[in-house]
Amino acid sequence: KEFCEEMLKLKVGELKGLLKRLKELGDKIVVFDKEYDVKYENVVRILKMFEKTDNVKVEDLDEITKHYLIKNNILFMNPIDGLVKPQSKLDLLAIR
Repeated sequence: KEFCEEMLKLKVGELKGLLKRLKELGDKIVVFDKEYDVKYENVVRILKMFEKTDNVKVEDLDEITKHYLIKNNILFMNPIDGLVKPQSKLDLLAIR
């Protein structure tokens, strides 16, 4: 139980750090050889979608933010069923 709690604290800290850096410094992502700004508000909006559900339809997400969260190993996209979900149950708990 202690180990699990520590792992959750670690994941929450990583996610908070990513959001703090994004909010204060901004970030960019390259999609199909074009660079885009990543918007903090869009990242938070997408993460909030997972408060009450385990997965979200890929068409409900904007491409820039979706790519950013997948690239940073926060989310995973299953192309077969068209769903996006956190990389693991631990990531889901950290997001919530």
